Amino acid sequence: MPSLLQIQYLSVGYKQKTLLRDISFEINRGEIVALVGRNGTGKTTLLRTLSGLQDPMQGKVLIEGKELHHIKPRERAKLVSIVLTHRIVLQGIDVRTLLEMGRYPAMHAFPFLKNNNAADDAQLIDACLHKLNITHLADKPLAEISDGELQKAMIARSL
Repeated sequence: MPSLLQIQYLSVGYKQKTLLRDISFEINRGEIVALVGRNGTGKTTLLRTLSGLQDPMQGKVLIEGKELHHIKPRERAKLVSIVLTHRIVLQGIDVRTLLEMGRYPAMHAFPFLKNNNAADDAQLIDACLHKLNITHLADKPLAEISDGELQKAMIARSL
């Protein structure tokens, strides 16, 4: 069975500035990995590259043995999720709606052709709210919660 995530000779950066060079590592299912370093050293750029938000300068990113850029965006969204530190601006929605938006990749493109079980989605959302101890925020507008609460909500959406 292939590793969950495999990085082969990856270099990341922007145009002419390479931040990290020739990185190779594997992450297996169930492992927890910390990415630590000073500001400006390429941690976020690496995460953006691993999630497919930006192309690598060189090397490969494989998810379950498949090259990331060969995975269609909708399928990739089912496999990879990222929560960055910038505050999102979505007016007029509450935390539960934010989490419902996270279910989009798992839904059928034409719901009338396939039974998308709304009850199952609601159960998953409730479980994520509970897991992150934010059930009390479910009906609160995003504009009324703290940055830390928003980060928790974004993590719940990611799950």
